[in-house]
Amino acid sequence: MARSSAAFPTPSRPKRSPEAAPRTSVTCLRIADLPTWAVRQLEATVIPEPLVVAEGALVAGVDAAAHRAGVRIGERVGRVSALCAEARILERDLTVERVAWDWALERVFDSTPFLESPRPGLVFLRGALPDEVAALAWELGAHSATADSHGTAALAALTAKAGQVVTVNSVNAFLANAPIGYTKHLGVEPWVLERLALLGLHHLGELQRFTLRQLSAQFGAAQ
Repeated sequence: MARSSAAFPTPSRPKRSPEAAPRTSVTCLRIADLPTWAVRQLEATVIPEPLVVAEGALVAGVDAAAHRAGVRIGERVGRVSALCAEARILERDLTVERVAWDWALERVFDSTPFLESPRPGLVFLRGALPDEVAALAWELGAHSATADSHGTAALAALTAKAGQVVTVNSVNAFLANAPIGYTKHLGVEPWVLERLALLGLHHLGELQRFTLRQLSAQFGAAQ
């Protein structure tokens, strides 16, 4: 597939005031690997092999089967055949990703107009019925969770299997068992995770015993 520098625009929608959004729980739908997901969504035939998407000399996308074989994002493409000989390797096409994600957002909009997508592969929504959320997760193959805030929903989605929805009824109980390492998927830098490990912290709930001033002293800046 030819590469493209296309952007990822969110489909234009009629503007709504924040007051129009229902004051309900928020659901996060997350695509684990957008490059390989997009290819499978738009490919005319089923791809039975493990799938790897390359961007130049490096791996940019890895599906679940290739990941189980040891292929990782950032790996040199030349090593893929040694790790997963049966993998199909395709060149990344940003246009394919844009089209596939735009279609996904259109599908979510069918269930609720109250959605926001901070980046391709991640969308938050309110107002959809539980059955509609379950149908969206299954149809999109998304990791999904419903909670009382965006942050908790995004974290809980990391614990969900593809096509399933996790519901967080107790935030404290969820945080008590959520590994701190999950936050790397939300943009937390590696040095922060390393420092947390040195402090003996392994679950997000353990952060609640620290004050904001203490946390700022520890993590205000990298050393």
